[in-house]
Amino acid sequence: MPQNFAHTMSAARSWTQMKQISRAAEYMRMSTEHQQYSIANQSSAIREYASANALEIIRTFVDAGKSGLDLKHRPALQSLLQTVVSGAADFSILLVFDVSRWGRFQDVDESAYYEYTLRRAGVRVIYCSEPFRDSDSPIDSVMKTLKRVMAAEYSRELSAKVSQGQRRIAQLGYRLGGVSGFGLRRMAIDPNGSRRTVLPDGAQKAIKTDRVTLVNGPKQERGVVKDIFTLFADQGFGEKRIARHLNERGVRTRAGNRWSGVVIHRMLTNPKYAGDLAYCRTATTMGSPPVDNARENWVYVPNRFPPLIPRALWDRAQDRFEARRTRCDDDVMLGRLKALLRKHGRLSYGLIDGEPGMPSAQTYLKRFGSIAEAYRRVGWKAGTRGIKTVNRTDVRAQRLALDAAVTARIAGAMSQFIKNPASPVWTINGELTLEAALIVPTVLEKRKIFWRYQRRSRPGAKASAGDVLVIARLNVGLDAIQDYYVFVGSCPATIKIFEENAWALDLHRFSDLSFVEMICGTVRVSEMGAGYE
Repeated sequence: MPQNFAHTMSAARSWTQMKQISRAAEYMRMSTEHQQYSIANQSSAIREYASANALEIIRTFVDAGKSGLDLKHRPALQSLLQTVVSGAADFSILLVFDVSRWGRFQDVDESAYYEYTLRRAGVRVIYCSEPFRDSDSPIDSVMKTLKRVMAAEYSRELSAKVSQGQRRIAQLGYRLGGVSGFGLRRMAIDPNGSRRTVLPDGAQKAIKTDRVTLVNGPKQERGVVKDIFTLFADQGFGEKRIARHLNERGVRTRAGNRWSGVVIHRMLTNPKYAGDLAYCRTATTMGSPPVDNARENWVYVPNRFPPLIPRALWDRAQDRFEARRTRCDDDVMLGRLKALLRKHGRLSYGLIDGEPGMPSAQTYLKRFGSIAEAYRRVGWKAGTRGIKTVNRTDVRAQRLALDAAVTARIAGAMSQFIKNPASPVWTINGELTLEAALIVPTVLEKRKIFWRYQRRSRPGAKASAGDVLVIARLNVGLDAIQDYYVFVGSCPATIKIFEENAWALDLHRFSDLSFVEMICGTVRVSEMGAGYE
């Protein structure tokens, strides 16, 4: 980025901070911890600090009942970061009660990074109840780091204690967490084992010393559960085929939804239907995604609940799963896939999972690296399934429309710029370059759509993008631009954008081209003439 542009940005930021020095926002978070961290208590302390320091609080961001372990489940903090990074913040100070309210991130660098992101955009973070508050001295920097480590360690210790306590309760044969499942109901019992009442889904026991067990649900649901196991264990139905069978009969899940193969699979592998308690079948640590736990790490209590199916039927169902898991060599797997292709004339996840005697689609994916590679080996090429075939004429028309729209925005804000019609780069005021790229959608198996930007070298030009890179996403119909992603300075050579993305990527997202005027507003006017080459 040109040096004079950096100086211009720095001067503009300093002027903005001077103008808004008395304007502040507050961020508060409460999970299920102590009363001292209630939203009301945090707000009172923050506003007391603001009053003593002549600060006016004009914006409030609150994450109530949210864990501080990650950013994913904290919409208010995401909104705060996006507001500041996009340049829409009308405040220059953010007040937070203490370091733990900012977050108990397990990687303390992550906590520091979010604070640095705000500071880089011109917003200072002040911790109102901490001794360092807003100092950059070496000793205060060390103190702040220690506080972040302490906040992370507190969560780790608390998580370990909670996990140990839950395992002890499960070892006694009591149910912990989650809904009861189809055909079953949760029952609150007193310390002596006497039944109290059936708990609706989502309801908690009223008395702390009570425990929860499982009891049989309505007769109709119990019959459906037995049918599911019988179809799978004795009649060779696959999970997807069982789901279709139930949907055709008009049977619905507890939530009133249609059945799916995934739901059927979960039922067929859950020991509670045979009357056994199996706790900790999956494990999650400090907010990480759940992973399958090794069988020896489960808490398993047999014959704890009234069974919905006979033990022999449960064993036959598990024997079939074991037979499906038996390793076939590549030739056998591909031979079965070829036979399925001859039978249906096409292949899909649903056909593979629904065919008796076939390894699952997931097994093919793991064996051959991708489902597309397995298809290729048997001579089947999956289509784009739903995305209009890309026509170069359509894309070119949208490319020209994008160039015209960006040019109009720049012309409306600046009188000095150059645009070569053969190049995707605008030079604004002789010091800032803006490059616009248009990307089209691609679809993967299971209809997962993504857009890929790949930086390419242009003849006679540098390989990197301009000072500002604008990536425009063409919609699935290829008839309009869906949105824009804007990157300033360096960015990855390859960027993959999905329909749902991590917050760090979507911070760069804009719904229209209004950001062009904002970018032009940072460029100092010079004596250079305007026009086109």
